[in-house]
Amino acid sequence: MRRRRAGSEAMLFSLSEFAFLFFFLAVAGVTVLYGRQQELDRVIRRQDERIRVLDEEVVFLNELLEEVRYGVVPCWRRPERAVPPVVGVLTLRGEAAFDLAYPGSGVLRSDETLEARHLGVVFAWEFAYARDNNCYLRLEVRNETDSFELYREAAATIRSTGMVVVNG
Repeated sequence: MRRRRAGSEAMLFSLSEFAFLFFFLAVAGVTVLYGRQQELDRVIRRQDERIRVLDEEVVFLNELLEEVRYGVVPCWRRPERAVPPVVGVLTLRGEAAFDLAYPGSGVLRSDETLEARHLGVVFAWEFAYARDNNCYLRLEVRNETDSFELYREAAATIRSTGMVVVNG
């Protein structure tokens, strides 16, 4: 009987050592897996951010493609970005009075009606740029009068120069 008990105790001792060893292997495995999971989460967050940035670029490039496809390219969307989105602001103050503000140069105040020559003088560089780069310029118009007809006349004059009217 003693032999049997010794064999049985040896077997129990050996199973407990195996369980103890298996427990430490399991803890080590879980620790390694947890570290890998954290690393994968960081990679996923970086990739999600990259996907978001690329999606924004795709939208922007599709807009540019649509503009080029139909020949409608605003100068401010050109790669060199030499022209601002709105080259100036025309404020109609009365039937024969307007202010023409343009970045970097100041304000042209006039007590006469708007004519294409006024725009040609003020925006000579921008018109040359638009002609050379096959793009269009945008001019904001603010009507401080009660006359919509005055606004329409000013808009027609602006369009006659090839500029696009932006409502202010």
